[in-house]
Amino acid sequence: MLNELVKYQKDLLNMAKKFDCQNFDDLLQDTYLKLYESGKQFHEVDFGFIYLTMRSVYIDKHRKKPNEFLLDDFSNIEVEEIESDNDIFVNLNLLKPVERQLYYAYFGKKITNDKNEIIAEINPANLSRISRETGIPYRTIYTRFQRIKLKLCKDLEMQLKK
Repeated sequence: MLNELVKYQKDLLNMAKKFDCQNFDDLLQDTYLKLYESGKQFHEVDFGFIYLTMRSVYIDKHRKKPNEFLLDDFSNIEVEEIESDNDIFVNLNLLKPVERQLYYAYFGKKITNDKNEIIAEINPANLSRISRETGIPYRTIYTRFQRIKLKLCKDLEMQLKK
């Protein structure tokens, strides 16, 4: 089965990028493993089944509880700043004003004055809270946020190619 799936590698990578633009390779590998373990033959599987398998792998990966640790455990570690010419920046100028507002509402933003003092702060919120507070349907906010992710992922890919 895996030999036949490799023929569609490019399409499957694009599918994985839609779920996770940073770890799409890992997601695709985990999907390959789950498909292989299912015991199905290639002719029994279509792209819909592969999509649902990839989605379940992605969801399972994010359902796991995050590792908990105490901050005191890292008190003896010295942080060393490394200067690099390969810094990656998120260019929010690529976004429309409405998309930028949604980005700030989701991730939060600190607004400063000329003296670099914080004069206002937008606290981060989840998509359902943004929907409730603005009255905009959740699905509209979700699809707009997916577009934002795609734009920013494409920009990051261009930066990494340089």
